[in-house]
Parts: sequence; C-alpha cells; structure tokens
Amino acid sequence: MVGPSSPLFLPLAHSAATASPRCHEERHRTRDLTHQHLHPDPCLPTVPSDSGSPNLATEFRVGSPTDFNSPTAYAGSDGDDVEMGEADNSHHQSDGLNLSARAKTAIERATKRFRSNCWKEFEPILEDGVVVQGRCKHCDIVMAAKRGAGTSSLLTHLRRCKKRSRNLRIVQDLSSTLRSPCGSSLKDWSYDPDVSRYELMRMISLHGLPFLFLEYDGLRRFVASLNPLFKVPHRTTGRTGCLKAFHDKKLELKEMLKNAYCRFSLTTDMWTSNQTLGYIVVTCHFIDADWKLQKRIIKFIDVKTPHTGAELYNNIQNCIQDWGIEDKLFAITLDNAAANNTMVDSLKKNLVSKNLLPAKGQLLHHRCAGHVINLIVKSGLQVVEQVVVNIRESVKYIRSLVSRKQMFKEIVSQEGIASKKKPGLDITTRWNSTYLMLKTALKFRLAFEKLKSEDQKYAHAPSSDEWEKAEVLCRLLKVYKRATKVISGTQYPTSNLYFHLMWKIKITLEETSLEFEVAENETSLEEVAEDETPVEFAKVLKHMKQKFDKYWSKSYVLLCVPVVFDPRFKLKFIDFLFKDSFPTKAQLRFARVEKLVRSLFESYSSQETESTVASNRQGVVDLGLPSTRNDPWAAWDRQLNNDLQSKRSTELDRYLDEDPVPRSQEFDILKWWMGNASQYPVQLVDRQDRY
Repeated sequence: MVGPSSPLFLPLAHSAATASPRCHEERHRTRDLTHQHLHPDPCLPTVPSDSGSPNLATEFRVGSPTDFNSPTAYAGSDGDDVEMGEADNSHHQSDGLNLSARAKTAIERATKRFRSNCWKEFEPILEDGVVVQGRCKHCDIVMAAKRGAGTSSLLTHLRRCKKRSRNLRIVQDLSSTLRSPCGSSLKDWSYDPDVSRYELMRMISLHGLPFLFLEYDGLRRFVASLNPLFKVPHRTTGRTGCLKAFHDKKLELKEMLKNAYCRFSLTTDMWTSNQTLGYIVVTCHFIDADWKLQKRIIKFIDVKTPHTGAELYNNIQNCIQDWGIEDKLFAITLDNAAANNTMVDSLKKNLVSKNLLPAKGQLLHHRCAGHVINLIVKSGLQVVEQVVVNIRESVKYIRSLVSRKQMFKEIVSQEGIASKKKPGLDITTRWNSTYLMLKTALKFRLAFEKLKSEDQKYAHAPSSDEWEKAEVLCRLLKVYKRATKVISGTQYPTSNLYFHLMWKIKITLEETSLEFEVAENETSLEEVAEDETPVEFAKVLKHMKQKFDKYWSKSYVLLCVPVVFDPRFKLKFIDFLFKDSFPTKAQLRFARVEKLVRSLFESYSSQETESTVASNRQGVVDLGLPSTRNDPWAAWDRQLNNDLQSKRSTELDRYLDEDPVPRSQEFDILKWWMGNASQYPVQLVDRQDRY
C-alpha cells in the first residue's frame, strides 16, 4: 500500500516527465476473432495491424437478440465468460479471449447475416428475427432494409450523411486537435506505451493508490476500452517503474538545484500519522532563472522518538547534504518549539564555522508566522471559552433533529433573516473554523434568541453579553484570519508581506485594548457586576499581547529586512513607523535594522568582489619571482578590492536614496527586480535569495 504522503512519490507527484521505464512484457495479439467477426467503428482512428492481424479498435454487432442474453458478457456452455463490447461504443482487444464453441458459432451466425459493409455503420432492426429496417449510428435515421431488397439505399445514405462526414473529419484532424495535459498541441500524435505507462504510475503516486490497483478488473476493462493496445502492468512491475521514475526525477531535481544561481530557503513541518508516528516534511523554496517562485518537497523523514533537538538536527543536516545545498542555504522557517530552537542553533553553528551563510547566519532562523498567530489566538480563546462552547452547542442543537431544523427554519423566515449560509459546526482544533462558526451564528442571533423563548429544551442559549463578546471576538479573529490567508500563499512572494500583516495585528491589539480600558474606566461598580465584557476582554487582549510581544521582540528586525528591499518602502518607511510608534526607542531599533541590511549587503558584495579579483588573478603571468612586501600585483589586487567595495556600497546607498516606487495592487516585486538587474547587480542576487 502506498500512502499519499509517502516519501517515495513526492517528487514524482509534483513533476511531469515524458517517459517511464518500459515493461518487460510485450503484447501478443491473437487472432481468435477474424476481421469478419469484428466490425470497426468508423469514428475511431485505425490502429495499424502487425502480420495481418485484425484491427483492434473495433465494435462487435450481434445479429439476433436471441444469440446473447447480455450485451457485455456471454456465459458459454463450458463456463467461460466471453468479454464483449457495449452495444454502441465499446472496443476490446482480442488478447487472451477464450471463446467457447457455442460463442464462436453464434458469432459466425450473426456475421454471416450481415456481409455488406454498410452494416458496420447501421444497427439492424428486427421483427420476428428478420431484418426490416436499419438505424444509422451517426444520425439515428431509420431506413427500410428488408432482406433481399439490397443495401444500396443504405450505402447512398452513408455517402450523404452529414454527421458521418463530420465524424470522419474529426478522425482525420485528430493529430492537430489532440492536446497534451499541459495544453500544447500534439501535431503528430501517435500512441506511445511508455508515455501511457508513465502517466499511470504518476496517477498512482499522485493519489496514493495501492499497487494492487493495477490488477483491478475494472481498471483493466476501462483501459482496454480507451486503447486495446495498452497492457496494464503487474503490480510488481508498477512498483519497479515508480521507483525508477522517483530516482530519475530526484537526479533531475538535484541537477536543477545545483545549477540554480540563488540560495534556498527551507520550511519544515511536523506531521503525526494515525499511528502516532512523527514525520518531518522539508520543502525547498527558491526563485528560478525566469524569476518565478518555485517550491519542491525534498524530504519526508520518519523521525525517531524522542524528538529532541539533536535528533532533528541530524535529520535536517543529512537532508541538506543529500541534496547538495549546504553551501546555498539562506534561511529555514520553523514552528516555535524548544527542540526546533536547539536544532537551528546547531545548524547555524555548523554552517557559520564553514563560512557558508551570509551575514554570519543572522537571517537563518525564521519563526513561522502562521504558528505564532495560532498561539496568539488560542491564548485568547481560552479566556472566553464558555462563549464559544454555548454557540457551538446551540448549532449542534438545531442540527440534531429534523423537527428542530424545521422549527429553526421557520423562525429564520419569520425574522426575515436572509443568508445563504446556515450555521455550521467548527473543528475544535482549528481556530479559523471557530471564527467561521461564530461569524455565521451571529447572522442568526435573532433566530437563536427567539428559539430560546419558544423551546424550553434549548439549554445552551448564549446570553446577550455572550453575543456581544462573540462580536468583539470575531472582529479580532478577522484580522488574524486575513493575515494567515495571505502568508500561507504559495503562488507569490510573502517575505515582504509579513511585516505589514504583523504590524496590522499589533495596531489592532493596541487599539482594542485602549477601547476596553476606556470602557472599563467609565464603568461603575454596579455596571461591572451586570456586564463583565470589558473586564473579561481586557484579559483576552492581555494574553494575546503577551504572546505577540514575545514574538515581535525576537523577529521584528528580520521582518524589516525584506521591507527595506521592497522598492515601495525601503528604509524610509521603517524609520517613519518606528518614530511614530516607539518615540523613545525608535533610533535604537532603526539602527539594528540598518546594521543588518548593510551586513547582508556586504556579504554578497564581498562574494562578488572575490569572484572578480580571482578572475583578474587568473590573467596574471607568473614571472617566477618571490613575493615581497612591495609586490605591485598584490598591492593592485588590494586597491581593486577597495575600489569594488566602494562601488558596491554606492550601489546600496543609491538604491536607498531614490524615491520609493508608487504603490499599486498590480505591483509585481519580482518583475520589478528582474527589470532593474543592470542597476543593482548585487542587490539582485540578494533579493532573489530572500524571496
């Protein structure tokens, strides 16, 4: 059994190849059925035959309804089943058919009755076992065809039938009308068993099907109806083919990563199977030569317990070395966990010691923003858990019985509530589904309140205060959901968006906290006793802010760097925000961001300089003279290095001093940097690595 998350097939499922290993078995077509017994369908392309063997793209026609009891199978007197085509459009191979004597006799009797070629395209209509009419398979017109009267009228109709002519044109133009899965035209299409076999193997890996699927009778009959020439391989052959395709694609991907002119960013996630086994999936993200965002799953690791930092480090380090990207790693994004912190510290120490990371690895470790948002939301939901429970139980109540559904539907109609969405339950482990449940339930608040007054069994009805708390909670969760949706995108760069989204969360928490602080200060003791909403939500916001501030203090510098290299914002935007939000600490925080930006730029600049100087040294003629302190060539190299460093620094300053690009929704940041490659060569490489 092959599961959908098996490491064996992940590269295969995410790529498309053109060929696959050839099966060892060859098709041997038999001639148990002669050409007189098999009538080709004129709407199918003709399949060339070997050694005079009959055309296999055929259709069988039964001469008399008493010859066979079923259009699909006939049970012979010796117990054999004869596989037959559907009455109109089935086409089967003669390979391996075991016809009984009675079946052969019936076929011969049926075919002798219809010797004219017109009966290949007409369906006989019988009365008392005698042919009286024929129905055209193309246009369904019925014509007289009494025995002895000849078939010239039928042949004349076939020459004039418009639908038949159209079908023939389709067959003739098949090569130019067929299209491949990627949409490209197949001008000279021809059947290739290797391509078909590869696509079959790819389907198995893509959908996690068992190899036993290859031996299902239903699959074999379906494939035979599409192309009788294709032989479905045995499950063992299929497994061998999948393994070979996997290794071929892995080598191909390795070569692509090796030749890529950029660094790679990794993301990891821990998955737990239904057998409580732990797995780590490692995904590689990069920008190709055409400035298109790419990602590939490069490893699916069965992690041994306990999941310590050392164990995780060994697995990640082996993965990086296996793919040959140790010297091209830029960043790795991880969930917030102690074991992950230990792992990335060990990884950073190892790579920095080999001088393989830019800016001495300061940008290596990124905390998953989605996981941080999840922790923030859950910390707040715990405080108002009873509100969520009451609304969840209310939804369960109206969905539990048909009578309650009908009663609630009538109340909704009476209250004039117009909403296509009906109250639905959430998944308790996913806060975004809880948000959708609360959001939908709030639209039916009046209906739930009326249900409370009419149904005495409705025990979990939320109070007015709880409905108000749900409204405020939805307002907060809406911001989190929007942020999660944006940063989870895979079709566009997201690193330059994190800062803006997290800043929006920061502002929302601060404004909402201030709002409830004012409400709490203006509320008297008597009012507090009646309405605990301000006090309770002050606790919610406090828990959320504590989680957010902890993340922000560790990550804000890293989040700012991509914003600086966004031509719409640059350092000026960071300076503006910090001065507005941190009056006393703005200068210190801004200095940290600027220092990291320049450190990162210098790392790439030094690489370019070393490459240039090295190429210049290759052109120096070795005179065989001993090196001295006053060596003019060494002095020239130092001067060249200083000049290049100065030029590189000027490039960064020039970029930062230029006016920001006007903001627009259609702005494509990768396209902008690709178009400005000649102006900022060093930053271009830097930019390509970070997105």
